[in-house]
Amino acid sequence: MSQSPVLEVRGLEKRFGQTLAVNGVSFAVQPGEVFTLLGPSGCGKSTTLRLVAGLERPDAGDVLLNGELISSAATGQHLPPERRHMGMVFQSYAIWPHMTVLDNVRFPLRMRRAGASESRKRVLDILDVVGLTGLESRAATQLSGGQQQRVALARALVHEPALLLLDEPLSNLDAKLREHMRSEIKRLQRRLGIAVLFVTHDQSEAMTLSDRVAVMNLGVVEQLGTPREVYAHPASEFVRDFLGRAVLFEGSVRRDADDYVLTLDGEAGARLRVGSAALPGLADGTRVVVGTRPEDARLLPLDAGVSLEEPNRLRVCVAETAFLGERIEYTLRTPGGKTLVVFGARHEEHPPGTELALVVDTAEASLWPA
Repeated sequence: MSQSPVLEVRGLEKRFGQTLAVNGVSFAVQPGEVFTLLGPSGCGKSTTLRLVAGLERPDAGDVLLNGELISSAATGQHLPPERRHMGMVFQSYAIWPHMTVLDNVRFPLRMRRAGASESRKRVLDILDVVGLTGLESRAATQLSGGQQQRVALARALVHEPALLLLDEPLSNLDAKLREHMRSEIKRLQRRLGIAVLFVTHDQSEAMTLSDRVAVMNLGVVEQLGTPREVYAHPASEFVRDFLGRAVLFEGSVRRDADDYVLTLDGEAGARLRVGSAALPGLADGTRVVVGTRPEDARLLPLDAGVSLEEPNRLRVCVAETAFLGERIEYTLRTPGGKTLVVFGARHEEHPPGTELALVVDTAEASLWPA
């Protein structure tokens, strides 16, 4: 039997003046799940989180926690944030500088009038979980950025909330520490088994931490699925272009058995073979755009036995290279003048001016009307 969701969001809307910041957003967070709202600045993700937390009142829609209605625009019901049994970590951490680590973490228990001995034990227990044992007497101003984030996490978790809300908690950390804290948050979440609603604009964070992702744009959820689903099978052109990079080819299709054969514009007969399931029912001659990812393309020397007469092969010339450490980014020009960006192994560098064969894997390509 399936479990009931920890959080249900139904048709949430929020206006600020004439701007509809959140437009009919619905989703559910399951027990033990990390559910991420992902999107660019201004897409409505943080406003959605604030509606869930009770920091904003919705203009339409409902919020339910463990099946209990805690916010409803229709009835005017609005449970205050402190009574929603949620923990929240803000982007700025909101650590009180005049308090010790212990007092910062104990604050939610004091607000709930927990006994002194009980609250101290719970604080010490959660400090052990987040790796801050021995620092309980240290002033908050004496902590590093990573330690401050751990204090914020401990404070959000000390009262054993039903749901943990994370509002871009890694954005103030340097790149190395951000990567480390991603792993720490995932470890902590798995250990506690708590449901998490996570907000970020960072695709790496979303892909690493999430069980499911809702990609938001202009106040709406454009796609909801696992990280692999939304990356490999984007439901809209926005999702395709926002997640990672897209390598796009345009031309007209004809049917060939169960596939389409796309003749590329201006590329001297170069073709791509793509499964028709990506966009079924197209008539011969329909103009389309094929989207692939940079990692789905390989660069091979022209003398490596690659026949450019076969589908999914294209002559290219290296225009620019960028060394990124773990890989090389190539800007390519096709004979028809099109620019493509793909990745290559760092130990097989091809200098600008080199002519190569681009071999495209279209197994997970997406098709779009041109």
